[in-house]
Amino acid sequence: MFLVFNSLLFAILNGKKEIRRYVTANIAGSLFAFVVTTIMAIQLGLYGAIVALAIYHSLTFIVTLKLTYKASWFKLRYLFGGIDIKQGKNLINYIIMALTSATCVPLSHILIRNHLGKTLGWEAAGYWEAMWRLSSGYLTLITTTLGV
Repeated sequence: MFLVFNSLLFAILNGKKEIRRYVTANIAGSLFAFVVTTIMAIQLGLYGAIVALAIYHSLTFIVTLKLTYKASWFKLRYLFGGIDIKQGKNLINYIIMALTSATCVPLSHILIRNHLGKTLGWEAAGYWEAMWRLSSGYLTLITTTLGV
């Protein structure tokens, strides 16, 4: 949940062209989470590292909210308001499209991997999965960079 709120605040900062605050929030959140993760891992071992991994997005959200809240144009009440019926109908179309994509893409990957496993062997299916994940990571890096 905090990952979504953090992304929302980053989108607001990006939309307001507050690049300095955007970068500062990103770096400060990452450093704060790194320090907390390091302390928890040292103090509690593996358990602390796992808990830190689980609360990482909560920590970055707190830092991003604090830095965004300081902006003169930011008011918390701007995030809440009435619902525009016309925009809601447009949003439903987008939701249907997103749900279709969210179900079809993983299912198609499962079907392809199973087909490769049955026809070419599970080792080939593993290579295909590895290449897919490398490609996905590479594209994520590129699109994130372009988004900023």
